[in-house]
Amino acid sequence: MEKTKPTEYFEKEYSQNLSIRRNYRKKLIQSVARQICRISIEEKISLEKLAEMSNVSELTLKRWLIGKGEMHLDSLCKICLRFNK
Repeated sequence: MEKTKPTEYFEKEYSQNLSIRRNYRKKLIQSVARQICRISIEEKISLEKLAEMSNVSELTLKRWLIGKGEMHLDSLCKICLRFNK
């Protein structure tokens, strides 16, 4: 059996942990996106109004919802917290 070097082991572990965190973050953001869509439908709030209330541009919100842009998780949480009271 071939012995692995400590640095190879730690690099592999770090890579796996990083991948796990990225996947978790991606799923969390998708979950928040679904909540935002649900909120806008249930409350009959336009995306324009939602974007204005959460201090992001409407274009940023639209691009993010269709998966073409990125949005900071804090901004997304602000949107959800504003309506989930």
